Amino acid sequence: MKRIKSFIGLLAAALFLVTFSGPGAAQTTGSILVDRFHGQVPVTISAFTTWLESQEWVVNEVNEPITINILSGYDVLLVLRPSEAFQDSEVEAITSYVESGGGLWMLEDVGNSEPLSNTLAAEFGVTFNADQVLDYYSADYEHPTIDFFQPHPVTTGVGSFLYNRGCSLVANFPAVVIARASMYSETTSGLAGDIPVLAAAEYVNGRAVFIGDMTPLANYVGLSDDHKLLLANTVAWLSEPEVQVISTEPKPVKVTIEVRPWTNTNRITLKSRGVTPVALMTDDNFVATKADPATVRFAGAPPVRWIAIDVDRDRDKDFLFFFKTSALNLTEESVQATMTGTFEDGTSFEGSDEVNCVPKKWKKFKWNCPRKRR
Repeated sequence: MKRIKSFIGLLAAALFLVTFSGPGAAQTTGSILVDRFHGQVPVTISAFTTWLESQEWVVNEVNEPITINILSGYDVLLVLRPSEAFQDSEVEAITSYVESGGGLWMLEDVGNSEPLSNTLAAEFGVTFNADQVLDYYSADYEHPTIDFFQPHPVTTGVGSFLYNRGCSLVANFPAVVIARASMYSETTSGLAGDIPVLAAAEYVNGRAVFIGDMTPLANYVGLSDDHKLLLANTVAWLSEPEVQVISTEPKPVKVTIEVRPWTNTNRITLKSRGVTPVALMTDDNFVATKADPATVRFAGAPPVRWIAIDVDRDRDKDFLFFFKTSALNLTEESVQATMTGTFEDGTSFEGSDEVNCVPKKWKKFKWNCPRKRR
């Protein structure tokens, strides 16, 4: 009977958590500082901050120049669209704060002929554009539905969210784009297709998130569960940085390669005197033929020849390389091989494919010739 009661108690506790945790329930607690010193539009975000406080977050505002001493007591700095520029000393203080493990969350919007956020955002590789994102793919042309994501802790579990008259952005290293409008999107500034709207950066020991729509914080109560989850993921990720050493070089672009295309096997006969063909495939993110053949290596070996050809018959030229099989750094235990190289602009790339390595065996034949009768 005691076991039954214990089981019922555990079940009741589980049902309680499911009922009250819901979308938007933060996975962590922390402290957030809201910038109100740079002429921010008098938008009320009290519904959002009330939710944060219900999750045991500490929320405060700053109405004076931002210094490292002010920031040191907080996990996240929230910057809404400013109408007054950041001072050089503030940019330096905020950058140092993020380097030391702090989180920066910047939200812009439409209406700025020259977004003043860029003075600070540029330190992390991000530029907000003075435009508005529109999308024929969405039910409402001026209010796109965003559902094209890159895998990232901020977008985990999010199916889609509404972009309410927001602007686009550009992200370069160390920032990466983690959400885009559809291929049918465009902006009032003339950009078209797959417009970036959300970016994230890991910067030394800290993190930063950038988005061109600040409406969700003002309209938190009316948000969808997915949108609330996006905000919860953001504050959780920003407030729990992992100490790391930042690389001085950007990570290689991930590319697709095909070992022995046009065949049903990736079989490589080791120590063969022949060559192994490997195709570098063109896709929506890069053009394969812009690779510099002199820098290409597959399993450590350089190509002996190459040709631009449409491997998958999609009317885009791919790059087919041929490598001396005996020069490949592979063994019978190898199950994957990697191609590396750089594009003409110096951007490095990397791609892998499965391989089936087999040893070369020479068959010995016994000739049974009939003896000649005398």
